[in-house]
Amino acid sequence: MAKKKSKGLDLGKILSFVAIVLGVVAVVMMFVSTVKTPDVEAFGKTVEGEGVSGLKVAFGYSEKEVAQLSFSFMALLPYLLALVGVVLTALNTFGKKGSKIFDFVSIGAFIAAGVLFFLMPSFMVFADNLAGAILEAIEWELAIGAIVSAICSVVAGAAVLVKALKK
Repeated sequence: MAKKKSKGLDLGKILSFVAIVLGVVAVVMMFVSTVKTPDVEAFGKTVEGEGVSGLKVAFGYSEKEVAQLSFSFMALLPYLLALVGVVLTALNTFGKKGSKIFDFVSIGAFIAAGVLFFLMPSFMVFADNLAGAILEAIEWELAIGAIVSAICSVVAGAAVLVKALKK
């Protein structure tokens, strides 16, 4: 007897949905602190470092009309790659006919985005003024936004990989 195909959800669609949700979470983390200054300890008290959102790192920002950070394409690239992974996974899952090429391109996009999120402090472009020089001297660290984005992107890539190898 031949197997009947069920019309309900199968493992591939569930994994695709998980990858899409995780990819969207990775992109939304652009609005959360992506990099931060290190914590400072003085007089027995610890002062937490100040964070900068991924949006500010990617597009730059000014405070009181003094430029702090400038536009950085490399800081924007991981968000774009995660978005490409989401779009390709959605097109492949909900389109008429799925393609393994879309799967493997979205796997590459998600994994590359995950790696680039971990490198976010090195992608900061500081303004060409005194404020930029002072900020450049600081040893920047990863903040929660970049860490969550990287983990979500890598797990989304793994979910699409399992789905692609399952077919």
